Amino acid sequence: MKIPITREEGYHTNVLGTYTDGQYMGFAFFLEPYQKHLISALHLFDSAGNHLESKFWDSDDGSEVEVELEKAVAALPQNRPGNIAVLTFSVEWNQTVFGLISQSDDRIDYVPYGLAFFSPWDGTYET
Repeated sequence: MKIPITREEGYHTNVLGTYTDGQYMGFAFFLEPYQKHLISALHLFDSAGNHLESKFWDSDDGSEVEVELEKAVAALPQNRPGNIAVLTFSVEWNQTVFGLISQSDDRIDYVPYGLAFFSPWDGTYET
């Protein structure tokens, strides 16, 4: 089942959209429990919503992490910000699991960021 995610400019789901080869979803946030370790993650999907790859950047002082995410998104051919619909996925990086993970029949979370998507799957989320 594809999970629709609505792009909200300037908010948690700001970095969403499509490009020539599919869809993308990116986040920059402080990794728990440290709250001092800023990371960025960019997840790439094909047009059917299957996860293709993920890229990560991290920094103890926050320098350049968000800039690297912005550069990577800008480099995607025919990048168009907007809503997406993707399948659940899971990847591990630096001993941390990232992905859209099913928590129950009616809840899927983007971890470790903490966005929760609920049935009826209308693209909205809770934090």
